[in-house]
Amino acid sequence: MTHFHQMLASPTAADIQAGAAELVQADRATEKSRREAAYLKALHPFFDGYQPQNHLQHATAYANAMATMQKIHLHDLEAKTFYALALLAAEPPNDERQESFRDP
Repeated sequence: MTHFHQMLASPTAADIQAGAAELVQADRATEKSRREAAYLKALHPFFDGYQPQNHLQHATAYANAMATMQKIHLHDLEAKTFYALALLAAEPPNDERQESFRDP
C-alpha cells in the first residue's frame, strides 16, 4: 500500500515498479496467513500490467477485489477500511454526484 496512494495521487512509474517488485517478493514468502495471502491477491489487479492511461480501471479492479475481501473477512476492520479507500480511489474524477459508489 505504500506505493498506491489511493487518495493522494496516481502512482508514479517508480511507485508501480517498486510495488510490483515487492508484491512478487511477498508472493514468494513461504510463511503467510490466509488473510495475508488474500490481501496480496487483492493487490494484483492494481499492479499487474499497470498502465497510467488505465488507472481508473486498475483502481476499480482493486476495489472489486477488496469488496470480495471485506465480504470474506466480515470482522476485519482493515479490510473494510481499505475497501472504503479503494472505492474512493476508483471514483471517476468528474463524478460529482457520486453515482458510481457501490453498495458494500
